[in-house]
Amino acid sequence: MESVDRAELLSSVQRYKTSYERDVLHILNLAPGMPAVHPETPVAEARRNYMKIAALIHPDKFTSTPALQATATEAFQVLVKGFEFFASSNFRKAAEAAKAKPKAAKPKPAPNPKKEAKKKEDKPKTVPPKKSAKKALLDDEESEDDDNEDDDDDESNDDESDGCDNSDDDTMTAIWSETLAPPPRSVKEVLTRNRTNDGCLRTTVKCPRCASAWQPDDNKQYSLFMGYGLKIHCQLCLLLYGCATATHVCSCSKSFDYDSSLYDSKVTCTGKCKKSFGFMYYPVTGEHLNKIREADVKKKVNCVCCSTGARRQLMCA
Repeated sequence: MESVDRAELLSSVQRYKTSYERDVLHILNLAPGMPAVHPETPVAEARRNYMKIAALIHPDKFTSTPALQATATEAFQVLVKGFEFFASSNFRKAAEAAKAKPKAAKPKPAPNPKKEAKKKEDKPKTVPPKKSAKKALLDDEESEDDDNEDDDDDESNDDESDGCDNSDDDTMTAIWSETLAPPPRSVKEVLTRNRTNDGCLRTTVKCPRCASAWQPDDNKQYSLFMGYGLKIHCQLCLLLYGCATATHVCSCSKSFDYDSSLYDSKVTCTGKCKKSFGFMYYPVTGEHLNKIREADVKKKVNCVCCSTGARRQLMCA
């Protein structure tokens, strides 16, 4: 794509900065030349759209144009937040529930007064004067033009520019409502998973923007990030990201795709080591999850750039 196309894509992504959750399908469907994404699309397939857009609007692509780089920084954050929501376990559960529900029948459109009037066959009280052949032809052409305008008005609302139809928009509204307030957990409850740590590694996690490695404060933070939806700020570029958009690296330095649904599974490295491995699990409590829940509900996190008084570079949730 040309730079002008990148600038247009930046603007298109940025306009969803206050609605990136409900409009995540519109964001992902901005990827040029990629299949449309729907609520039931697997995360692995939707990731291709995310990666396509990320490669086009990455802030490093606009180092020569500082004005666009600031826009790219914000747009990239919008894209990351949107895909994190799409890949979250709450979204997947709500999408499955919405898919299982029978779709309500669409209401019939309101009758068009002009068309209804034309259908009436009221006999005129007086016989109209006979028209000349030329005048009758002109009147018929005007009548056809009016009909075409009415038809165009009726069909204009059906046009879609980004692959999202009206049913997807309705589904997304329902999903977004379902994920607004997940129930709190008992504070002292210890969450255990039916698994062991045999063959598991504590893999390397890197920022999707600047590729700096993340250093968890403790073991529990790794579990919360990899399996429970914790979002973190990059200490270098301040990007807010989660496990679905992070770069995950094997011990042989080969990256692999990951989202929270894989936390209890094993993956096989496609690099030179060809190892199969899982991901270390450290028990967490309900108190930890409640903190994540509160942050999601309020759409607010402790922003590093704001708390330190530094210049606010990114849009905080």
